[in-house]
Amino acid sequence: MRNLKKVRLSYRFMELIIGMIYIILSLIAMRDVKVEFAITIQLFGIFSIMKGVFELLNYTNIKKRINVLSESVLVIGGIDILLGINLLFFYKLNIAMLSIIFGLWFLLNTLLNMCTSLILKSMSKKLWIIVMAVYYFCIVIAVLLIFRINILDWSISSEIGTYFLIFGSIKIISGVINKNDIHTI
Repeated sequence: MRNLKKVRLSYRFMELIIGMIYIILSLIAMRDVKVEFAITIQLFGIFSIMKGVFELLNYTNIKKRINVLSESVLVIGGIDILLGINLLFFYKLNIAMLSIIFGLWFLLNTLLNMCTSLILKSMSKKLWIIVMAVYYFCIVIAVLLIFRINILDWSISSEIGTYFLIFGSIKIISGVINKNDIHTI
């Protein structure tokens, strides 16, 4: 019983939960239903606040493992909370503005996560290279959203959904391989 409680409170378990939420949000984003658009934006806001709180609560554990650029976790958490609050109250923004907001959020999150994933390089260089390649793809998605570039009729909701799907998959993989509860990705 004590071991189960330890797992539930671990960073590893929280990464699994965050990853699953990302994947659920990706499925919601890809539905592209106009009627439920406001509710979907508010769901993104609630998730963003939860993710921000998760990052802030884990800052001390991350700082123990990563001295270089560990403050980026505070920046990620703060941005997530501020964005979440804005999405909760300003959910009636037009598509163009939401595209820019999501693109900037994704870009900042990806760049800051690239900084904190340096510990992964010491554990597995091959996995680190794969994760960095995925992060570069996430940067491409963020740029597409910021500049509203349409490639192959890929809608904004598809771009957002793809980002959430990729990022959620990284979180789940990180949670699975993170057996020693080391902050990796």
